[in-house]
Amino acid sequence: MTNEAPNHIFVTGGSGFLGRRLVQRLVADGCRVSALARSAATAKALAGLGATIVEGDLASIDQWRHHLAGVNGIVHSAAYLKFGDARRRFEQINVEATRHLLEAARSASVECFVFVSAASVVMQEPAAMEAVTEVAPLTQTTWLPYSSTKADAERLVLAAASETPALRTVAVRPPFIWGKGDAFDHELGALVRAGRFAYFDGGKFPYSVCHVDNACEAVVNALMRGQSGHAYFVADREVTTAKDFFDQRIAALGLPPPRGIPSRLAFRIA
Repeated sequence: MTNEAPNHIFVTGGSGFLGRRLVQRLVADGCRVSALARSAATAKALAGLGATIVEGDLASIDQWRHHLAGVNGIVHSAAYLKFGDARRRFEQINVEATRHLLEAARSASVECFVFVSAASVVMQEPAAMEAVTEVAPLTQTTWLPYSSTKADAERLVLAAASETPALRTVAVRPPFIWGKGDAFDHELGALVRAGRFAYFDGGKFPYSVCHVDNACEAVVNALMRGQSGHAYFVADREVTTAKDFFDQRIAALGLPPPRGIPSRLAFRIA
């Protein structure tokens, strides 16, 4: 591995909220960026941001893995999150695709692999988490398939640091990522309008969030100097509660604040 920061970065999930902003940031920093695109619309959008397009998806890595030649950094931000879907679908995209991408990275002698994980990978109980650090164990629960499959994927990524010392692997764990174009501007905003968004226990518990630009900064720092085999929680500096943050974010949509619901009832419904 060289001592230089990666400058040819391959990005998955470039069509997502974080991925688009990350491609913009890397291009602005002078990096050569290759981005995976599943559709013509996605390819056009990412090309407009300055990325070189690799056509394909995470289910067909063998068909495009040759495009990793010359790449010295990978940012894997693609993930599957759809409430109510079968766990097998989460495993296919969040776990198995990560395993195959790691194998492709090894074969191509990629030097750095940054995995965009999630703060909820350490969630063990259906309750707010406070004063959590990186030493907390990764969850093995099955009641939240997104969090548990992201945790399984993170295990693979961090284990690769000792299995393949030439590949520096790092995980970043943002909580809810916000900013213009976030989930409230799309699906969550629609749920609020439909009266299908509510706070657990009034939303009075501490809540961490991360602005999309701060999440991008964390990824860039992980690429440049993240310690191999380590995970890092990343969040905005401000301390808030779920209700305080979301009331302001929802008010920006011109909508009234949502109601509260007991957490036990909410998890039972979910």
